[in-house]
Amino acid sequence: VNAIVDADNFKINNAQGTDGQLLTSTGSGVAWEDAPASGPTFKAFGTSSIMVGDSTTGTINAADYNTGLGIDVFANLTTGDQNTVVGFEAGNALTVHNQNTLIGYQAGKLLGGSSESWEAQRNTFIGYGAGRDVDEGQRAIAIGYYAMMSSTGTTSNDIAIGYQAMQYRASNTGDSIAIGSGAHRGDINEGYQNANRNVAVGTNTLSIIETGGQQNTAI
Repeated sequence: VNAIVDADNFKINNAQGTDGQLLTSTGSGVAWEDAPASGPTFKAFGTSSIMVGDSTTGTINAADYNTGLGIDVFANLTTGDQNTVVGFEAGNALTVHNQNTLIGYQAGKLLGGSSESWEAQRNTFIGYGAGRDVDEGQRAIAIGYYAMMSSTGTTSNDIAIGYQAMQYRASNTGDSIAIGSGAHRGDINEGYQNANRNVAVGTNTLSIIETGGQQNTAI
């Protein structure tokens, strides 16, 4: 048996929320979200894209090849393409940014919030709060709880793997590798300004590195 529903908006009343749930579709994009009493908060999605959750986003039909799952994911997306975002507020600030993979509670929440498109792309943040406050950067990898969580500047080519690895990354760091719990973590008050091209492997290695510390290897 084949069934076809031809409707721009398909609502299931009394499903989960008091206002039901809403399926919206434009072109080959689709979104499934909670439907508030005032009507849908989501208007359209781009080509070959899908979003499941709830967002304050307006029309983003120019954002293509994106996949989102969670509350307030893609809340500001307009034309960014090829992003994969999963988790509460993950990728919340993405607008025109491309090719980011952000998975976890608030993963990459501020990414792209104060940067041009080329300054926030091709990043991979996986874990609770991973890269949460990083607003600029490209080609960075953060895997682990609070890995590379905080940011006061641009990151490029940084790799942080482990619990709180490179957590307080500060201004103009880059090209560093931190593997291990607390590795290259930094300091919440001072961070490690202009500390780059370092390699830290092991628990708490280079955990407090001074401003300007460069080209160090600690294992």
